[in-house]
Amino acid sequence: MIKVGLILECGPGGPDEQIYRHLAQALIPKIKLSCETMVDKPKLVADCGKVAARLLAVGCERVGIVWDLFPKWRVPDEQHCLGQDRDEIAASLDEAKVGAPRVQLVCVQEELEAWLLADSRALTAFFSRPAHPAKKMPEFKRPEGMSNPKGHLRKLFNKYLGKHRRYNEMVDAFRIFQNVQDWERLKRCPSFVRFVERVLGGNV
Repeated sequence: MIKVGLILECGPGGPDEQIYRHLAQALIPKIKLSCETMVDKPKLVADCGKVAARLLAVGCERVGIVWDLFPKWRVPDEQHCLGQDRDEIAASLDEAKVGAPRVQLVCVQEELEAWLLADSRALTAFFSRPAHPAKKMPEFKRPEGMSNPKGHLRKLFNKYLGKHRRYNEMVDAFRIFQNVQDWERLKRCPSFVRFVERVLGGNV
């Protein structure tokens, strides 16, 4: 049994935690995850060092700090800098005297919905109904290079399910991810590969 800690910016039981737990169990059945949900990005940046130190102290072999480049309260014209995020997280880790290789950083660009757009087969399965199969699903070959993945997903909901059914990340993100049959197309997301290899210690 391998014990891995995750520090996430979502709330308890949020879509990030649901998806990362599902992925970890699918890839490494003997893994035990200890998830610390920090509610939002500012709290994650400020407290990740002491939380990582605590997770290592209770037996985690590795700790992954996972965040979206854009926060939940996305402001389209606001500038977001990966380097600044890393510097601020590194300062928190330095203060707590922890860091690589046992602590790994994974930034999802721009947000977790990029992973959900990576596999058109999973999207087709999610949006299809017995009498109305979803046809002509777009193929996003560089999902982490797209601007506003959540916005693209909302457009798919509008197209295939109508305006009455909006995307709800608390329930829909995990349901889409459950339709992923293999990991080949998710490899299009560099953060997915980094999470699996650096945090989980697995191979894709």
